[in-house]
Amino acid sequence: MRLNSDISSQDSNGPSWKAFCTTLLEDWREENFPERDGLHGETEGDNVRHLIVRATFLDYFFGDPKIKAAIQDWLQRTPLKQQAQEMSRTLIKIGDLAGITWDQIGWDEDTGFRLPPGVEAIPIQYEEEANAVVRSFLFELRAFSDSDVLGTVISEVVHLLESLDLGYQWLAIELLQVYFANLFVDDFCWQYTDKLDSETPDILAEEMTFVFSTQEGETKREATCRFRDEVALAIEGLERYQRPLPRGTLPKLNRTPLKKYARWFYLNSVVGQSIMSIAEEEFPEDEDRRKDIRGGIKRVRDLLDLGRRDVPYPQIDEGRILFSHPHN
Repeated sequence: MRLNSDISSQDSNGPSWKAFCTTLLEDWREENFPERDGLHGETEGDNVRHLIVRATFLDYFFGDPKIKAAIQDWLQRTPLKQQAQEMSRTLIKIGDLAGITWDQIGWDEDTGFRLPPGVEAIPIQYEEEANAVVRSFLFELRAFSDSDVLGTVISEVVHLLESLDLGYQWLAIELLQVYFANLFVDDFCWQYTDKLDSETPDILAEEMTFVFSTQEGETKREATCRFRDEVALAIEGLERYQRPLPRGTLPKLNRTPLKKYARWFYLNSVVGQSIMSIAEEEFPEDEDRRKDIRGGIKRVRDLLDLGRRDVPYPQIDEGRILFSHPHN
């Protein structure tokens, strides 16, 4: 499920800074966690139902006071926040001075800022200061990636989710992303229910052997071209065996009761509200509707369990956050 910024992706100055950060964090997530969803519903409809309850739950989850407080506590212990926001302001200032939007600015660690062809250079003094700001941020970022602070935050994320009986790998990743986003933009949040898009889980490959040998009298160019052709055929053969899920019955987003069930699940699992209390609020005219509440909460739990349910064990390896699953 991809994230969706809660604001417009464009403003009068070009793509918004928040939307840009959203894109960067999604790219970071896909690089570090190639499989976030890994859903194992029996039909496409089951996986879509999972996404509906997951997105609805996440909107409530990140609006919860205790979750907001936990994120703020992690941020206050993170020394990188000041440098991250200073770098953000620097990029916007560079764009203003050059008369371009900041997303058109390039940067190289050796040469510094790169502006598009035909754009007048910014004052050299400010460029040097701005390059120093970015280099300082990158230095601090690398140090932070290997620091005890990050390791502690990751461990506390896992502990928090365990305490709520919400040990989902996807939820740990979402929580870390919101934490990282808030390093760059205060009160950064996403609206998850705007668009639902599942990432297809990987499928076990059929047994296959690939052998390539150069031929007598063949030039390097000819061998390279033939190698590429044979690799393409091999990939085509692998993909031929992928069997898409049956479609099943797809829910209608504006008519499904799943969003209501997801709210009940949030109230019970995160807020700690009792089944009886939820029933009395939802059905004030009826005597006892606890069975309905329990059924709705169980339905949500079953759907969320289509994502990886085992609690992740975080490790940091050269700045990359890895979740290992020792019991698998």
